[in-house]
Amino acid sequence: MTDTKQSTRPVQGQVQDDNAGGGVIAFDDTSTTSPELLEQGLIRGLIGAPATRVIALANTLVPHDFHAPHNHTVFAAVVACAHALVEAGCGDAPVSAERVQQHLQQAGALQQDTVARALIAVTAGAYLPPAWPDVEQLATGMKQARLRRALVVVGEDCLTTATASTQEITRCLSRLHGLVGVARRAGVEVA
Repeated sequence: MTDTKQSTRPVQGQVQDDNAGGGVIAFDDTSTTSPELLEQGLIRGLIGAPATRVIALANTLVPHDFHAPHNHTVFAAVVACAHALVEAGCGDAPVSAERVQQHLQQAGALQQDTVARALIAVTAGAYLPPAWPDVEQLATGMKQARLRRALVVVGEDCLTTATASTQEITRCLSRLHGLVGVARRAGVEVA
């Protein structure tokens, strides 16, 4: 008989109590989807989409929105292929997986096994590509995930500098200002 392992991560939107003292140890209102799957879902939706749509959506993202560098490499190849189609006067043509693979091969990026695995993951057909409104939501989700990662990094930095010199505290506080732009890009209203 096998015991079922219970997750130590709270369910989305729910509070998890500490077993010992009954106090709150975590509140998770983040997606249960991993950043890797989120990014690959976005790329999967871009492959096969018209080049002009790909470029329009790509203009709303920055490299730091990607958690995994290999996913960003594949994304950048998709965008480069979309630009090539638009420049050739074929803006309504879909960005094909074959074109993306050729671009990555010519750039030598497929020599990195992480990039090759990412390309396989988004083109293997194991999942259907998302509909365009879902692709746009995935892009928003990536921006929100980036905001959460930035909040963790800056928050940890502020915690460690709380007892540091005034110069270190000033440096930490200056990083807080950068979060405002990241938050606005993620659709969070900031006063």
